[in-house]
This record gives sequence, C-alpha cells and structure tokens, in this order.
Amino acid sequence: MKIQRYIALGAMLLVMTSCGNDWLTLEPSTSMQSDDAIKELRDVKFTLKGVYNVMQNAYAYSGRLVYYADATGDDMQATSVTKRTANCYLFNFTKDFSPATFWSYPYHLIASCNLALNKIDGISTTQTELRDAYKGEALALRGMFLFDLTRLYGYPYKKDNGASQGVPIVTKVLEKGDKPARNTVAECYDQVISDLKEAARLMNNSEGLVYKKGHISRWAVLTLLSRVYLYHGDDALALATAEEAISGAEADKYTLWTNEQYPLAWADNVSPTKRGEVLFEIINLTDDSPGKESLGYLHNPNGYSDIAVTGSFYKLLTEDPNDVRVKLISISGKRGYVNTYQPQ
Repeated sequence: MKIQRYIALGAMLLVMTSCGNDWLTLEPSTSMQSDDAIKELRDVKFTLKGVYNVMQNAYAYSGRLVYYADATGDDMQATSVTKRTANCYLFNFTKDFSPATFWSYPYHLIASCNLALNKIDGISTTQTELRDAYKGEALALRGMFLFDLTRLYGYPYKKDNGASQGVPIVTKVLEKGDKPARNTVAECYDQVISDLKEAARLMNNSEGLVYKKGHISRWAVLTLLSRVYLYHGDDALALATAEEAISGAEADKYTLWTNEQYPLAWADNVSPTKRGEVLFEIINLTDDSPGKESLGYLHNPNGYSDIAVTGSFYKLLTEDPNDVRVKLISISGKRGYVNTYQPQ
C-alpha cells in the first residue's frame, strides 16, 4: 500500500543540507544510519538536533505542514488556483492524490525519535537528569508528530469516540520490510497522551527546565497536552493542564506580549532574558531556511503571495478598533497578508 511505502521512506534517514547557525552542532546530526551509533548521551543530543533540523524543511514544519492548516481553515485562502496552497484550499486531495511528504516527513521524524528512545535507557551515565530531559524531548516530539498525523488522516476523535481509522503507531525502530497497520484514532490519542504525559514528567528537573533555544520546553509540552485533551473531549483535564502550563511558564520568566509589543515581537530574537511568550520555536536563519519556499516568502505580497486572509476574517478583525491582530496584516492590492512569518 502507498501509506506503507511512505512509512518505510520515513524510517530511512533522509539526506539533509547542513545548518550554518551556531545553535546547532557543526557535526552531522542527521548522518546516523542506525541506532548502533547511539552509545552515549552526546549521540542522543545529536539525534535530537537532527530532528529539529529536519523540522526546518519547507515540506515539514517550516512550510507545507503549517500552511495546510491555514488554507483548509476559515481565515485564510489561496490567492490563485495555480498557487502552492490551492489544492489545500480547494480540498482537492484524495486518498490517491495527496502529497507523499505529508506522510513521509512526520514518520521520518518519528523514526529519528525512536532511534534515540530505543537506546537511551541503556546508556550508562551519572547525568541521569540530563538523560531524562533528552528522553522527555524525544517523547514530546514523537507525540506531537503522531498528533498531527492523526488529525490530518483521521476523523476528529469526538465524531465517533475514535473508532475510525487513524494512522500507524510506530514506537520502535522499523526494519526495511515492516508494514505496520493503521491504528484507530482512539489508540493514536492514547499513545499521544501517554508520550506527552511521560515527557512532562521526565522534563520536570533542573536539566529539563533549563532554557534551550530552539528546543521544545516542558511548558510547551504541557500546552500541547492541554490541546490534545481538548480535542479528546477531556475538558477538565485540558483546563487543569493549561493552568499548570501558564503558571509554570510565568514562574519561569515567560510573559505575554503587551499590545504595544505584539506587532513587532514576531521579528524579535528571543533569548533566556527575553523569552516573551515563545514556548517553542523552529529556528530558521538566512543561511539555513527554505528560502523562497519558506513561510515568510509564501505569505509575503512581494514574494510568492500564495496565501492571504479571507475577506470575512479581515472584516471580523476590523470591527473591533482595539484588536491588535490587525496590525499584523499588511494590505497589498485588494488582499491582506499576515506578517507573522518574517521574510528573510
């Protein structure tokens, strides 16, 4: 089956371009061919950085996987039937006609997480809190990728309490001939919740709470878990988890942007002393970004101008003169473009 072929593709480490920014190690963090290469915590660190590196790709979280959600929602629209976002906006995809990358990239990322998770418990080290923090990161990222896949390929959980087909749950390192079957949406949510809860527990130590630019934080994990609970219909758990994330992040020097800061904050370079409300970011510098395939270029009227806000959404925003989100929309011609993603 096509979906099985894409899982196999995802299980193979893709050849990626190297990163030029100093937050990543200069060693090739995506070059490991098997979990035999993971023997110490340093190897786990490189594997995780390889995951973040792949997330920078235009076909992953710095492009297609993000604009799919925008273009299929109510607030954004493709500007032309010839644009990259058009098939998403027009709902032209079928089970026989959809981008292989929507499936292969998340499963490649899951495979990389599984490489680390398969070995990390067997690593002998005195740095047990660091090991727990790395394991928490890998579990959190794996949970996020499975959550996104489940929402993309399965019905909403509350439609039938998750009885319909979701996606295959992959929690081990696959062999070349493995062909995992699809799990139910309910089983997928159970796995996502399990991964995120365990990640939050493991990251609740001095190493897991330290600020790491470009890495998922414990507060981001709890925020994501709150969203998963919301989609799962667990409203009380969603509220409690959100409150824990908010109070924890505030105590850890994260702050909401003011109305004055909000329009300009998206271009800021957050740091340990200037965290704002950024709990997790994917770093794209000029020398390692997807370039003209980046979200910034796709949203820019002077770039590809692929996607703009709908007239109904813009009308809704402008009905309130104090709605600060209007300041993030630039008008070009008869269209409004969102400036959340900075062009490079």
